[in-house]
Amino acid sequence: MLESETVARPSFTTPCAACGDVLIAPEWSEHVSECYIRHLWSCEACGHEFEMAVYLPGHNAADRDMCDLAQES
Repeated sequence: MLESETVARPSFTTPCAACGDVLIAPEWSEHVSECYIRHLWSCEACGHEFEMAVYLPGHNAADRDMCDLAQES
């Protein structure tokens, strides 16, 4: 018998950057360009808010630079 319990976390969740509580979905998401999405996360447990940038797969470093330029304009 196992003495410690393992808690499985779905791969689509993210931990709170402040308290580590599991966050299920972002408060909002913004599709900034073809390859760049920005998420705003808000933790119900501690109230901490933070942003996360997501670059879609299949884009190389040059594409990411173009995505960053598109974000700034």
